[in-house]
Amino acid sequence: MARDVSQYVHEVTTQGYTVIPDVFSADEVERMREAIEEIFAREEGTLAGHGPSVRFSINLTNKHAVFREMIQHPVIMDVMAQLLADDFILSSLHTRSTYPGAPLQFLHRDWLLDKRIPFPTHVNSMWMLDDFTVENGATRVVPGSHLWDGDPEEGRTYPEDYAVGRAGSVAVFDSRTYHSGGANRSNGPRRGLTGFFCRSWTKPQEDHTRSVDPALLADASPLLIKLWGFHAQAPWEIPTEPNVLKQLPAPGVPETIPA
Repeated sequence: MARDVSQYVHEVTTQGYTVIPDVFSADEVERMREAIEEIFAREEGTLAGHGPSVRFSINLTNKHAVFREMIQHPVIMDVMAQLLADDFILSSLHTRSTYPGAPLQFLHRDWLLDKRIPFPTHVNSMWMLDDFTVENGATRVVPGSHLWDGDPEEGRTYPEDYAVGRAGSVAVFDSRTYHSGGANRSNGPRRGLTGFFCRSWTKPQEDHTRSVDPALLADASPLLIKLWGFHAQAPWEIPTEPNVLKQLPAPGVPETIPA
């Protein structure tokens, strides 16, 4: 039976964030844990500027089949469609997983396209692959800040909350909401994935049409092709063929379109 997500959408709209429990099954969580540990081992020594107690990897739908499957989860798709409209695309899928000793991250917004736009253009989702607790660094949020002008002020104290939940839960927040990764004061990892989505007419963090291995396209579902942005490309003119617009092809996506 499909889950009614209207209450969660309402909470994102009014307070800037929500936590949806038990989106992923225990088996799905374990498969994703194994996949990110495999990727971390493969990318050992690769630096991403997040500090020695934080492991970071981007473009995950290009790196493992389980992420190409899970990014299409119906609950996440339904929430994003209600918040961003049906033609939303994937801005990025990455992991920022913290380990004992990881410090508190600074408050920030993920995206503020234009403060005059009175609706969300980008929405983030934090997939909890371990239980998220205050002690191990659950995402810190400032309720209602998605409706405020300006960015967080250094040194100012804000009314905070923490997006806590069991492994398999997903925190969803408007990208304008002030938030940060919490400090990991526990003895274990706080592994999570960040699925960032945006309206199709805005700029994503990653251009999947160029970063995804073309060999993956043949087996990609129509939904995944759409999430990767192949239907939302800005085409370019071919210098040797005036008035011909070229774009990167994919199943269902032509290589050229009429000018």
